[in-house]
Amino acid sequence: MNRERRAELDVWALIPARSLVTGKSRLAPILDGAARHYLNASLLQHTVATAKAAFDASRVLVVSGCDEVRQAALQLGVETFRDHQQHGLNSALKQAAAEASRRGADGVLVLPCDLPLVSASDLNLLLGAARRDGQMVISPDRTNSGTNALLLSPVGAVDYSFGVGSFRRFLKQAHERHLPYRVVRSQGLSLDLDVPEDLSYWAELTRSSGASRYEFSSDVLEALRAVHVGI
Repeated sequence: MNRERRAELDVWALIPARSLVTGKSRLAPILDGAARHYLNASLLQHTVATAKAAFDASRVLVVSGCDEVRQAALQLGVETFRDHQQHGLNSALKQAAAEASRRGADGVLVLPCDLPLVSASDLNLLLGAARRDGQMVISPDRTNSGTNALLLSPVGAVDYSFGVGSFRRFLKQAHERHLPYRVVRSQGLSLDLDVPEDLSYWAELTRSSGASRYEFSSDVLEALRAVHVGI
């Protein structure tokens, strides 16, 4: 896939992942600890597999301060970057991006670990939009508040500022720095799982579609329904 693109731009995928135990705490009203652990582990596996389908495995880094996450990532066949300082997501991404740059990356694609519908075609869409060095490609969540994918070339083109309202903050930085940017939207990139309403929306989309891209969703949701029949 990306051998032709890499002749132009060498992009690495950074996958930030929280603890499998404590991640997705805002889903606690409908999912107990064991169910959230299963969901987090499933999302990690899905995200890594998707990234490996679009990138060489050697250019995929799972970024986490959690030993369990890093061990799981190694078993999935990708490298990891340990967040030693644990000063938060944006600090960890800055460190990981610097490491990728040191190892030859022209750019990085930050891909959060909670996008159940993301596919390799979505990542190829982002890569295809990055036509030159000195550019930002960004994909917002379905509310146009958060950021569900961010491709930067070079890696420090803007400061990492993930969180509520990050989509507008990244666009503001691009304007201030006279950095060309492109906004890429797709269903696979728009849905992230943060609150119970997101889980309900995910289940509704999956029920209404028979597409093969929803096989992962169907399997995981079926398992989650065993502990919460309302999903």
